[in-house]
Amino acid sequence: MTDLQEAIAKLGGIGGVNAPLKQEKKPLPKPMGKQRPIDKPYLIIDDGVYKTHVLKAFTKNPEQPYARWYCAVQSPFTYGGWDIGSTYVSDITGVITYRDPEVTDEMLPEWLRSNRHSDDCDELEHWFG
Repeated sequence: MTDLQEAIAKLGGIGGVNAPLKQEKKPLPKPMGKQRPIDKPYLIIDDGVYKTHVLKAFTKNPEQPYARWYCAVQSPFTYGGWDIGSTYVSDITGVITYRDPEVTDEMLPEWLRSNRHSDDCDELEHWFG
C-alpha cells in the first residue's frame, strides 16, 4: 500500500460509502424567536398611551437599523382590542413594565435597557417615601 493509499484509508476513503459524514451545524435558537400568545409576552412596554406586548423577535440583534419585533399593541384607538403585527424596534417607545426572566439585556436595544419601570419607581419611592 502506498503512502497516498494509507492516507486515504485513514481519512475514511474518497467519497462513496467510506467518506466521513459531515456533521450538520444546527443554528443557535434566536432569542425571543418563538411566538407567544398575547397574555404571555416576552416584554410589556408602556408609554402611557400605547401598551406593547412583544410576542416574537425576528432578528438576534435589536440594534440593527431594520430589526423587527412581532407585537400586540393596545391603545385608546383600539377600544380595548389589540393591533397585532410586526414593527421596527426603533419605533417602540416607553418603559418596560414586565420582562420575562429569560429575556437578557443583550436581547434589548441599548435605549430600552436603561428604561425600566421598576428603576423609576425605586427612585420615586426614595424621594417621596
